[in-house]
Amino acid sequence: MSNVEELPARVRAVNGQSRSDAWIQRRALSLRQRLVEAGRLVALGLLVGGGLLFIPLVHLFGLIFALTLSGLAAIRLRAAAVLEAAGGTCPRCGQPGTFFVGFGRRRFQWPVKATCGACGVELMLSHGAAYGAVQEA
Repeated sequence: MSNVEELPARVRAVNGQSRSDAWIQRRALSLRQRLVEAGRLVALGLLVGGGLLFIPLVHLFGLIFALTLSGLAAIRLRAAAVLEAAGGTCPRCGQPGTFFVGFGRRRFQWPVKATCGACGVELMLSHGAAYGAVQEA
C-alpha cells in the first residue's frame, strides 16, 4: 500500500514575499508499484513500436516512441516518492487553496516549483516551517 505524508513547507513568491503555512503531500511508492507502472510503460512502448515496424519510414517513429517510453519507465522506477499535491495561502494574493504542481506524478525533491491557482504567480516551496506560523517578507 502507498502512504501519503503531509509535510509543512515554506512558500516564496517571485516578488520575494513568503509565508510559512504551506503544505506538501508526498506519496511513498513500494517497489512493486514502481515495477508495475514501469512495466506498463515499457509494454505500451513495445506494442506501439512493434505495430509500426511494418510501415515504411513510420517504423522509425515507433522505435523512437519505444525508446522514449523505456527511458520514462526507468525514471519512474527510480522515484520512490512522488509529489501528490501542494497548497497553502499564496504570499502574493493572500488566497488560500491548492497550488498547481504539474501534471502526472513528479519525483519528490526539495525545492518544489508551483503556481498559485488564484493569481498564477510562480511559487517556490521549500522544506520547513511549522503550521500556523505566518511570516511576511
